Amino acid sequence: MRQLITRCASCLALAVLVAALGACGPSKPSGSDYLGNWSFTKACWTGSPSNCGLNISKNGESFIIKTVVDECAQNCQAFQGIFTLTPEGNLKGGPMGMIVLTFDRTKSQIMASSGGDLEYWTKTQ
Repeated sequence: MRQLITRCASCLALAVLVAALGACGPSKPSGSDYLGNWSFTKACWTGSPSNCGLNISKNGESFIIKTVVDECAQNCQAFQGIFTLTPEGNLKGGPMGMIVLTFDRTKSQIMASSGGDLEYWTKTQ
């Protein structure tokens, strides 16, 4: 009986240790850093720069990106759509799922990759 109690106590201690280590592990990304209004400048088809304004909101587990300002018609629409959060904390979506957004905490900006081009988005009020 004493051996059974010792084994149960050892198993219980091991279970508590595993639970504690699991609780201290990396947390699942939430994507909350992406929410809000963002802007960036992109060359218009005329060659002049235009300001793109985008709004990122959450709908269930998905993220919705809508154009709110586009000084050059259809210049920023490639970034509109439904995006999903990857296990690494990036947003992925857009046409054929080819756009990847990553949040840079050190600069408080979003870096967007689409077809090899990089865009840097800044948060607006």
